[in-house]
Amino acid sequence: MTSDQVTPKQAIHASLTSWIEAHHVPGGYGGRASLPDPTTFEGGPWGYLKACLVEGEVYFRFLQHPSFAHEWLRAIADLAQGRVFAMLPPGAVLADASAEPVPKEQDEAAREAIRAGAVVGHRTDEAGEPEYLVLSPPTAEAAVYLFGSKGHRKAAASVAAFVTGEVDRIRSGMPEAHYFGTEPNGAPVGYAFGAPPGLTAAEWPRHREGGFPLAHGLTIELPEAYRVRKNADGVPFVAISFFHPGDAEAVGFESPEGVAELFENDGEGPTDDPLLAAVAAHAKALAAPPSADRYVHTFLDPLGHTHAFVFHTEASYRAPRATFPEVCGDHDLGELYGALNEPEAALYRGANPPHTAVVQLGRPLHPMQGDEAVRAMGYFVLELACDAGGANFADGSAQYDLESGAFDWAC
Repeated sequence: MTSDQVTPKQAIHASLTSWIEAHHVPGGYGGRASLPDPTTFEGGPWGYLKACLVEGEVYFRFLQHPSFAHEWLRAIADLAQGRVFAMLPPGAVLADASAEPVPKEQDEAAREAIRAGAVVGHRTDEAGEPEYLVLSPPTAEAAVYLFGSKGHRKAAASVAAFVTGEVDRIRSGMPEAHYFGTEPNGAPVGYAFGAPPGLTAAEWPRHREGGFPLAHGLTIELPEAYRVRKNADGVPFVAISFFHPGDAEAVGFESPEGVAELFENDGEGPTDDPLLAAVAAHAKALAAPPSADRYVHTFLDPLGHTHAFVFHTEASYRAPRATFPEVCGDHDLGELYGALNEPEAALYRGANPPHTAVVQLGRPLHPMQGDEAVRAMGYFVLELACDAGGANFADGSAQYDLESGAFDWAC
């Protein structure tokens, strides 16, 4: 990147700074906001925007997550138009006002907010006329902002225009989201279960504690915009495979002596057992310079279990299917994986999110818990359904940043 190119975070900083300078009222908000430095902020663009609007000295706290943004925008727009109602976090109690429920049939925005988990109500003045809009993000710890409907509509309209424009601008710079499922739609662009393409026995990801091979969950082609990783020669990786430990956490497994040490020592150590020899070969493959055709990324999830993604060049993706490693130790992989021997199930890319979606590329994401790790991820994120390819994320979802390799899941 050249010095004159503006990053998404710098663009957000410039837009927010311009709006602050144009609309800041000295003393009206308890001081002027100090925005984080975009050049040193470690999170992604959404994380940076959230840090600007939520953390420290701020004006607005209603953009904590993209999936909620439109609810707050609709609420502010309604205020500017004189259609006033209140939006409170679930279970919140407003000490100085009684919020009466708004019948769902009265306002489509209220219905949408209720479906999103917000409590919706309104407050009237002594004459029974709507007086206040109450805004709060979906967290009980957040401050509640009151905007009077009399004399504040111009300000509210400015806020609505600013936030709407900012969200639209950021989303316009994002790559298009893609959804993959089993519903036929044109030619397949990947598959679940089965075996991955191209891998050698040594490259096949293994569990760092148990030493057994991980289950291949799925392989999909990456759309052009999501081919953000390249090999050492600059050749893009055009597909990605996902590997998981199945029900290892719930079922339990053997942790043979020496397995963890071989991973820690890049494959150096006693290998008199066939399983240890296979683990050593895999650990050495991980420690070696990446192949020109594949990049193997193994890592631990928040619970300490091994997962992996393998990035493929075109040559690797078109290679014959790999053979499942013969050496597995004494582990009952049928009990751990269940669907290990299931035949391939074709995956298709749909124009809209199908009900059978297994994988999503791009935002907005759908984490079960709005964790900081997910908010800090960038634009190029892969999201997995709870049981994608036989994985076990309980009733939650998992997210993987294709650029940074950050991974998180919650249920």
